[in-house]
Amino acid sequence: MLLNPFNNLSDHSKIWVYCFHETLTEFQLNEIRSKIETFTQNWTAHNNQLTAKGCLLLNHLIVLAVDEEKSSASGCSIDKSIHFLKTLMLDYNIDLFNRNLMAIYTNNNVSFIELSTLKAMLANNQMDAGQLYFDNTIHTLGLLRTKWLKPLHESWFYSQVSI
Repeated sequence: MLLNPFNNLSDHSKIWVYCFHETLTEFQLNEIRSKIETFTQNWTAHNNQLTAKGCLLLNHLIVLAVDEEKSSASGCSIDKSIHFLKTLMLDYNIDLFNRNLMAIYTNNNVSFIELSTLKAMLANNQMDAGQLYFDNTIHTLGLLRTKWLKPLHESWFYSQVSI
């Protein structure tokens, strides 16, 4: 998975990861990519330009990053990003805030499973605990680069499964 949009940002950059399970057309995905680029190029905190980048990965994962070694995100700048994401949600009828889905990585694709379904699948050995998932709780670009994909048995969720 290419993380080229972030090549010029430090590992200490703050990130936010959002995902949506809805399938969009290539035209819609390209529009979203363009809107993310425009947003991050114009993203400010207290009228100061942020050193920020964003991208859409695997047609379902939006990552926003701010290099806080150069400029810090503030409450108002985070509010701006939430407003931007809510606009995307309305424009494309997608849900970026559904925390009941686990993003699973298989063969360079992402799929989504409800947490309750995943719990049952793991308990009944219908899902391998070594299956890779996206840990969208990570908060730095360095972690995105090295620890974003993990096996399910390393997830916060796995300890709740009765096997």
